[in-house]
Amino acid sequence: MAKSMAVDLGPYGIQVIVVSPGPIYTKAEEAPEDLDRRAATLLRRMGRAREVAHLLAFLASDYNTFMTGNEVVIDGGRIISRRPDPEEITRGEV
Repeated sequence: MAKSMAVDLGPYGIQVIVVSPGPIYTKAEEAPEDLDRRAATLLRRMGRAREVAHLLAFLASDYNTFMTGNEVVIDGGRIISRRPDPEEITRGEV
């Protein structure tokens, strides 16, 4: 969808970027250590809301002048990890 929207909106100078976050801990600044350790990411921890915020700040800033029609995955390698998600994440509790 981002690609077709970028084709339509690019001539008007509108950038289209999809952000796909992975397991992001949002209840506090730091995730509980045991949950972090069991996270199914390649970085062996859950993401933090501030990390997604930093990405969004860049995408919305004047520094992002030539990016459109893209999907940015910010998931610590979860999409390519072979580890299962902790039950709390599967149940939607975090």
